Amino acid sequence: MRNRKKSRGTMGIWGGQVMDGMHRIVVALSVVSLLVPLQSYAVCSVSTVAVNFGSYNVYTPGNALSIGQITVTCNPVTTSYTIALNGGSYGNIAQRKQSAGGNDTLLYNLYTDPARSILWGDGSTNGVTVTSSSQSPINVYGSIPGQQDVSVGAYSDNVSVNVTF
Repeated sequence: MRNRKKSRGTMGIWGGQVMDGMHRIVVALSVVSLLVPLQSYAVCSVSTVAVNFGSYNVYTPGNALSIGQITVTCNPVTTSYTIALNGGSYGNIAQRKQSAGGNDTLLYNLYTDPARSILWGDGSTNGVTVTSSSQSPINVYGSIPGQQDVSVGAYSDNVSVNVTF
């Protein structure tokens, strides 16, 4: 039986952007985890590239789309890991929300596929997780539904990135 450690980080979404450098695991700004089983060990780090939606036009009928990335680097390189994303500040994986501090919320979501049909979640009640052993970046596909009647502002949310290996 393999000992596992669950690590957590955050991806901050600001003004339709996932801000790089805002991720945390355990206590550090850089996401670092350590697993020390009796016979072997694995060390993994996590980094992100921003999901930048840019400016949102409330009159545009189509969805605003963007792509970010999560990279998990482990030693040994054959270490398998699973990435889960929570529901953000509002706790709803099925419909994540950004807020500008007022009453308006801007709906958005994060997906595992380019068609934006497979919701990226925590694997428990909503959405799937991503399992890999690749050292290559894994894309995070973002979408903001069009024609949301919201006030002007800098909308943000915080989504936890949980890496289990």
